[in-house]
Amino acid sequence: MIMKKFKDGAAIHFATLGEEFAAAANILYKACQGQQAHPSWPIHFTACQALELYLKAFLRANKVSLDYLKKKIGHDLHRALCESKQKGLGKIVTVADDEEHVIKILNAHYKSRDFQYKGSGEFTLAPVGCLIPLLDRMQGPLMSVCACANETGCELHVSGSGSITAIAGSNH
Repeated sequence: MIMKKFKDGAAIHFATLGEEFAAAANILYKACQGQQAHPSWPIHFTACQALELYLKAFLRANKVSLDYLKKKIGHDLHRALCESKQKGLGKIVTVADDEEHVIKILNAHYKSRDFQYKGSGEFTLAPVGCLIPLLDRMQGPLMSVCACANETGCELHVSGSGSITAIAGSNH
C-alpha cells in the first residue's frame, strides 16, 4: 500500500488521518450494534481520535501552530472544540448541545488515555453513537477547508446555507 505524504503538520494531513479513524469508528460501531457485549473501548478511542484530528485540522487550517496544538491543546477534546468554535467551526458544521455534552464526558477518559490504558475500577462512558453522525457531518466541510488551506491564495466562501466554495488563486 502506498500512503501519501503531506507537508508536516498540514491541516489536510490531520483531516485525512481523522477521516481514516472516523471510518474505523464507523465500521466498529456498525459491526457491534445490537450485540450484548461489544468492544466499546476501541469504538470510543477511534471516534475520539477522529474527533481530535478533525478539530486539529480545523485549527491548523486557521493558522494555529503545531507547537500550540501540542503544548496547549494536547489530547483535550473539549478545549479543541471550544477553540475551533471560536475560530468559526459553527460556520461549516453544527455541533449540537447533546454532542458537546458527550464530548465533555468522554474528554476526561480520552485526555488521560484511559481508552488506551484501561485501569481497574468502574468508568462512566457516554454513548459514543452520537459522535458517529457528527464525524460524518464534519468530513466533507473539513476536507474542503483543509484542502483550501493547503493551497496558496485559496479563499473559502461559506454561504448562509452553509455550503462551501473554494476559490483558488484569489488575491485578497
